[in-house]
Formats: sequence, C-alpha cells, structure tokens
Amino acid sequence: MQHVYIAACHEAGGIYHYTIDESGLLAEQSVTKLPAPMYLAREGDRMYALLKQPFSATKHSGLLTMYIDPSGNPVPGDGLYATRGLCACHLVVRNGITHVVNYLSGNVTRLPGGQLATHEGHGPHPTRQECAHTHYVGYSPDGKYLLVTDLGIDAIVLYTPDLRECGRLSLPAGAGPRHLAFSPDGKLLYCANELSCSVSIFAYDGLSSRLLETVPTLPPDFEGKNTTAAIRVLGDELFVSDRGLDAITVFRREGSTLTLSYRIPSGGASPRDFNVTPDGKLLICTNEFSDLVTVFARENGKFERLVQTISLPGPLCVIF
Repeated sequence: MQHVYIAACHEAGGIYHYTIDESGLLAEQSVTKLPAPMYLAREGDRMYALLKQPFSATKHSGLLTMYIDPSGNPVPGDGLYATRGLCACHLVVRNGITHVVNYLSGNVTRLPGGQLATHEGHGPHPTRQECAHTHYVGYSPDGKYLLVTDLGIDAIVLYTPDLRECGRLSLPAGAGPRHLAFSPDGKLLYCANELSCSVSIFAYDGLSSRLLETVPTLPPDFEGKNTTAAIRVLGDELFVSDRGLDAITVFRREGSTLTLSYRIPSGGASPRDFNVTPDGKLLICTNEFSDLVTVFARENGKFERLVQTISLPGPLCVIF
C-alpha cells in the first residue's frame, strides 16, 4: 500500500496521511495536528517534522520525531528538539542523524550532537540576498558530502557529515539557489534557482564539479512576478515548479542537455512542492496560497489529467 504524507503549514495544520485507494485516488487516513510544519522526512518507521516556531523564548524552530505505526499513521515519538536557528525549512535524515537548514539564520545544524555551521555574505538582490539564507540540505549520491544550497550567497556549500566545510560551487550572481536533484546515475547535479527562475546543470564530481549550463524555466513571453520552487528527477525527465506562472515545467533529459517537453498548470496558486509517486502514476502538487492539493495522473506519457483536488490549509510538502 502506498502512503502519502502532506505537511500543512498553518497554526491549525499538521501532517495529513493518505493512502492511494483502488481507484487511484488519495484517501485520508489520519491527521496529526501540529503547529506550522514546514517540511517532512521519513526513514524506516520514523517520521521527522520541522516546526517553524515552537519555542516562545528562543523563537528557534523545532525538530519533532515521531514513530509510524503499522497502519502508517504518525504517532508521538521521543521529543522536540531546537534546530538552533530561525525558520527551519529543509532536512535530511540518514541512520537516525538529521541535518537541518534554518533559512533566516543562514545555518545548518546536525542533530543529535548540535554541531552548527553558519554562512556569511550576501548577493546582489537587495531584499532577498541581504544575508545568507540556507534552503536545502541533502547527501551526494556516494554519501561523502552534504550539499547545502544558500539562496543568499549564490552558492552550494559541500560539507562532511560532521559539518566540516570542504568547498563551494558557485551559481550565477542573483540566481538564488533553492533546491537540488541528482540524475539517477549521480553524474549530473541540477539546481533550481528561485530568484533567476532557472535550472543550473553541473557535471558532478564532488569538489571538482563544473557548471555546464543554466536554462530558464519560464516561457519567453511571461510577464509578472515568479519564483522557482521544487525540483525532481524521474528517469529521463526533470520537473520544476514555478510560483507566479503556477505551473510545473517538464524537461526531457538528454545527456547533459535539458529540452522543454511540456508544462502542467498546477491547478492552484503558488506550487511550493510536488512529488511523483514511486510507481510513476501520480503527480501530487501542493499549492500553498490557494490551500489546495492537486493530483494528476499520467496518460500517454504526460501528467496532464487532473484527477483530484484536496483542500488543506497552506500545504507545503509531500513525501511518501
């Protein structure tokens, strides 16, 4: 049975647990009420949730650990831990060790242990790059490095798992790197750039990685405000969402080249996150500003058929 978890970032929100029923639709199983969950991760029978601001004294975000019961429902676990920063927005878990990035504090922390690395600097954008803003953390395919994107300083910072900095990959000035995805063979690294609305492609080789190309995500005739958000790779396809255009752009991957394939209207406002089910049959999109989750089915090779809409308060993240 396929389990789907969606974080709804609202004071009255929480983790919404669904299964995919026999008709291919999401069926709600449970709701775990939590104040403003920002992002989720799962490892085995554990669920990890970032809470935006649970500590009234420090204003630091929190990491909540939970268990997943035999029915797939999150249940209370071993506690709530400070992330040592403001506005925790992304995390990665491996063997029970969690790394968290705090966007407003521009840092990354390791839990348990409490190691902390803080970035300094700024970029050319006067309001979005006035200081460091860490936005994503994830492992390299070989597990040797942690990669942290910093929207504020236009860099991807490489660390060892114990948070010793090893080097940096530079992005074009003003790009605002947000999230990363690797090709299935681990040879290409894709960076979704929030501010320049583009995807940068690196030939990945650890510290010797090379920037190959940066391609726009928006149509050439688009007018208005937009920020690029989530990025996913599935086989020979790359997906990236744009908030403003309110669509998911699908590129065909051919070697190191990205070629526009088609666009999926997200069905709501501000598609902050999306994910494709492991069997490749459904694409689930969280439209933050319209309080709406949209579900698309693949037909004739494309996710163009809207099969379901679900009302949730401020949906941000979807995982399996």
